[in-house]
Amino acid sequence: MVPASVRLLQSSLARWQQGVQKIHPMTRGVLTYAVMWPTGSLIQQTMEGRNLRTYDWARAMRFSIFGALYVAPTLYGWVRLSSVMWPQTNLRIGVIKYCRPWLNKSHMDLSHAPVFSLG
Repeated sequence: MVPASVRLLQSSLARWQQGVQKIHPMTRGVLTYAVMWPTGSLIQQTMEGRNLRTYDWARAMRFSIFGALYVAPTLYGWVRLSSVMWPQTNLRIGVIKYCRPWLNKSHMDLSHAPVFSLG
């Protein structure tokens, strides 16, 4: 037997998910990266020993702006372009789409690179 509060939460989340699915993919990406990037910044600051009172909120805001206004549109554009360049959907094409920005040393997609240069 499921409590009424859990059922209410489930129905609320289901309605929210249906509403989000109607939003343009670019808007979803902007909202996602506007939250993910500053969250990562706050996690990093926590690992540096900061707390709620000493967080650099301006830095988190810069990460939010970067995520929303650069990463999301760049990634959305790359996904659209790669879908036109390689319309097939199989593992081989997926690997090509994933590796292609690094194969041609694209400066535009460095923020998505799995390995960062330290030197």
